[in-house]
Amino acid sequence: MSRRKKKSNFGKIVKLIIVLIVVFIVVVIVSMAISKKLTTKEPENETKNEIVQNVVTDEKVAKIEENKDYIYEKDKYEISESYSPEMPNDKYTTTIQLPFINLDSEDAKRLNGKFQDEFEKAKKSIKKGEDGYGLELSELKYQSSVVEDKLISLAVDSGELYVPGHADLPTTIYNIDLETGELISNDVVLEKLGLTVEDLEKQIEKTMRKFYDEAKAEVEEDPMISNDVLEYYVSVEELIKAAKTNYANTKLYVIDSKTIAMELNYKNVESSKTWTQIELD
Repeated sequence: MSRRKKKSNFGKIVKLIIVLIVVFIVVVIVSMAISKKLTTKEPENETKNEIVQNVVTDEKVAKIEENKDYIYEKDKYEISESYSPEMPNDKYTTTIQLPFINLDSEDAKRLNGKFQDEFEKAKKSIKKGEDGYGLELSELKYQSSVVEDKLISLAVDSGELYVPGHADLPTTIYNIDLETGELISNDVVLEKLGLTVEDLEKQIEKTMRKFYDEAKAEVEEDPMISNDVLEYYVSVEELIKAAKTNYANTKLYVIDSKTIAMELNYKNVESSKTWTQIELD
């Protein structure tokens, strides 16, 4: 009886040891699996974070007033004043305009403040000459275009006038990037239009040749006409050279994606500046 009992107890001990070994092995395997999963999880998160950080957004600078255009006439002031007491009904009429660049950027805010100051001064600038003759005032006018949601091109005419017999107002061009809200150079304007400086120079040359040919045809039709271009330039090549040189000192006004205008001082004389429209191929 005692031998069988000892044998039975020994078998139970062996089984218990086997069970413990199996449990130990399972615990080790599960621990290794969990450890591997934890070590691979962190790099995955790092990769995801890198992807999020490297995402490039294509958003344009925000508008100040979402329901308004990128640029609009914020205010205006009508002027209708006679400049001769002898002819009170003979009046000089004009409209002073206040442009507003509807972009939430530092450059836009600075220009809007500048235009607001000029507008307020122009409204109060009207003065009549002695005995009611003549009229002195400041003007502020503008024209603008938004080109393919890429840029705003703004031409502002401002300055002091004497009526009658006043000269043309000087024009200042502002080109503003719609993505950044910042003022941009001619080179960036050309880049946004898909052009290079060489492309523009070819178009300037083409325009000047046409300009010169039209001047020659005009003189041939009526020899009594005095044409400044032909009197100043002995050849079209000289005119083209002067126009290309002058390009560096003027700003491009973009009418649309296929048309620009530039103020060409083709005579190199301040009073002989002329706005020339250039078609782009």
